[in-house]
Amino acid sequence: MALLIKIKYGLALMLLFSTSSTGAVPQVIAGTVVGVQDGDTITVLTFNYQEVRVRLAQIHAPEKRQAFGEVSKQALAKRLMRQSIKIEVETTDKYGRTAGKVLLNGLDINRE
Repeated sequence: MALLIKIKYGLALMLLFSTSSTGAVPQVIAGTVVGVQDGDTITVLTFNYQEVRVRLAQIHAPEKRQAFGEVSKQALAKRLMRQSIKIEVETTDKYGRTAGKVLLNGLDINRE
């Protein structure tokens, strides 16, 4: 579904809305954080003992070897290590990682 809005000076803005005709609920993965690779990537052990590499969607943190990379990793580890979380899956990235919103007791960690 698209909505076209006319703006001043003849410019137009098109807003795209994604709707599911099936009303499907997004896929959710639940498990415990068992590893933190960097400030935006974690490893989760699901409750059926599968390891899933998860990238926090819609954010970017410094890589480990970049300035503040280790600090970023430590901050995420302090917050999530050994915690039970849920991931609302958005997609799979080009490296095969699940990308999604990470929720800790209902708190959106991606936004934090």
